[in-house]
Amino acid sequence: MIKHATSICRQLDALAGDLLATLKADELPDAERMQDSVTTLLEKGGDITLSTCPGTAEHQLALHLRHELRQHPGATFYDRGRVMVDFIGAVMSNDYTIVTGTGARRIANVITVATRTGTIVAFTTLLRQMVGFAVEKNFLLLGATASLPPRLVAGIVSMLLGPALNLAGAVRDERNGTATVVSRASRIAMGLLSSGALMLVASHRPGFTLGTLMGSVGAQTLTYTLMRDLLQLFFPLHDNGGLNAGGLICSSLFYGLAQGVLGVAMTGLAPHSGAGYVMDEAERITKQMMDWASAASAAAVVIQPNIVHDLLRGALNALTEVFDDLQRPALMRWFAATPATPLLRRRTGHSCAPNTPTSRREGVRIGLSRPRIGNGHWPTAGQAAEQFLTTNAMRTSFFTAVTSIALTAASVLGTTRLTNTDQLLVVNTLIAAVVMVGYPAFIAAHDKPEATPVAAKV
Repeated sequence: MIKHATSICRQLDALAGDLLATLKADELPDAERMQDSVTTLLEKGGDITLSTCPGTAEHQLALHLRHELRQHPGATFYDRGRVMVDFIGAVMSNDYTIVTGTGARRIANVITVATRTGTIVAFTTLLRQMVGFAVEKNFLLLGATASLPPRLVAGIVSMLLGPALNLAGAVRDERNGTATVVSRASRIAMGLLSSGALMLVASHRPGFTLGTLMGSVGAQTLTYTLMRDLLQLFFPLHDNGGLNAGGLICSSLFYGLAQGVLGVAMTGLAPHSGAGYVMDEAERITKQMMDWASAASAAAVVIQPNIVHDLLRGALNALTEVFDDLQRPALMRWFAATPATPLLRRRTGHSCAPNTPTSRREGVRIGLSRPRIGNGHWPTAGQAAEQFLTTNAMRTSFFTAVTSIALTAASVLGTTRLTNTDQLLVVNTLIAAVVMVGYPAFIAAHDKPEATPVAAKV
């Protein structure tokens, strides 16, 4: 038993050492003291003196862990390990009784969102880029004439799937009596955005924009939205941000700016990725060869995926989405001027005093809900329907609309005398503007009647 305990502790030390290597110099002392305290607590139980500094977030977490271990004085090493796992789960869920105080709460917010959203977005972005790359290469192998029909079908499906899910979700809300004025307006607004994007794409060289471009890029986008919401169905977040006009407007502005910067960063730092990379390389090779079919075949053979750029795009996109999951509840909380909702009181076990703004009482709190995995915990039909007929319906409609508008704009700008840099800036400015317009509808579509618990939004 002692040998096993020592071995596990050494493994924990090695893992902690890898994590400490990523910290800044001024963050190391408290983190190292936290590591020493946790290792000693695991080895010896709750009756130890902590090495963390009083008043720090690390010290507060260590105190809570020591208190939990003291409740089990006769526990074995493995029992203490289970207590620690439960404690880590409470921190990840941002439990009110475990994580209190500004510092600890904010640390839990960042850890939870970075772990859940960061991992899922990085993985699904990598998958998106690889799928787009493979789809475009296969279209090239079919040839210009033979590939146009399947390209058009793929482009049309990618443009219509989101609106179809949105319509089905609206019907479901009406039948279940869960629709509100806000959610109805949001679904209508997103439907109008999708319709406008479809008409714009169809008005400018539809065979090229809707077929050649959206055929592979649209399939790439659908891969991302569908897989992301499938995974997030099993790992939902909860937060106490609520929904209000001020927070919605500000979070829309910040997310739009973040998407604009993301587009420039991806193009500048990781251009060799996804369907766009294959298109650009095929065009470059075609200019050097007289026969299009030979050039397409040569491109399909020569062009290989650049996994480094795929991973870099995944990291950049994950950083943007983590930022969004942190800034949105914080801004909603900041602009809130009402006491805590009944749902918040049930979760925390505390209620705010009447007429006291919640943002001043508790602060933003983001937690990972119990994963919907395991016997008795799998997603219900209602949860799956909500995830795909509301969240995914809006996300797919939103992202395909933004993508199609950006591709059409890029196609139009390609006929002008603007430099590539200027074209890039114009397109990404347009992306930021469209995101700012569509984001409020994406979030507000999750508005529910007061008696209905609000589902995890993103």
